[in-house]
Amino acid sequence: MIATSCFAANIMTTRLITLHPDMTCQDAVQVLLNNHISGSPVVDSFGELVGVISLKDLLGNSEYQLPSPMYYDELYLDDLMTEEAFDLVNLNTGTVSELMTLDVVTVVQTAPIETVAKVLYTQKVHRVIVVAEGGKPVGIVTTFDVLKAFTGDRDTLKEPLRKGSLPSVPTKIPTGLGV
Repeated sequence: MIATSCFAANIMTTRLITLHPDMTCQDAVQVLLNNHISGSPVVDSFGELVGVISLKDLLGNSEYQLPSPMYYDELYLDDLMTEEAFDLVNLNTGTVSELMTLDVVTVVQTAPIETVAKVLYTQKVHRVIVVAEGGKPVGIVTTFDVLKAFTGDRDTLKEPLRKGSLPSVPTKIPTGLGV
């Protein structure tokens, strides 16, 4: 059971690795692999969120299949990327802006974890970008982060931003998630 009053801010990764629209696809893959992540927000020169991109996007509609993103935290991504996958990326000499998803799924820091889970489920995405007021990205929450919180892995939960700074919301498991 998760703690009451658990919010996106409590489970988000704050060491945000971002990419830029003008990066080459090869450079983007290298950044993702070097940081052992499967996707990243794309920001412009002002730090404004303009898209999101994943290894799946970078590999395109190829027949190469990456394992489920849920396993990315358990395995090193560079072990998953075979020569075949790198060859497919190297065939794409484009930029991140050509492949990124423009319709970015976001939540605010004060979104209850149940809301984050519902957004991930209904939007069929593996990560949501956490944004501050004004829309600047401040963190990321993955399906794996939510699962860890729902299974009671309290080590993954961070303290609230400040006592009283987040609204008190009772914790309920969202319906329709099969939990």
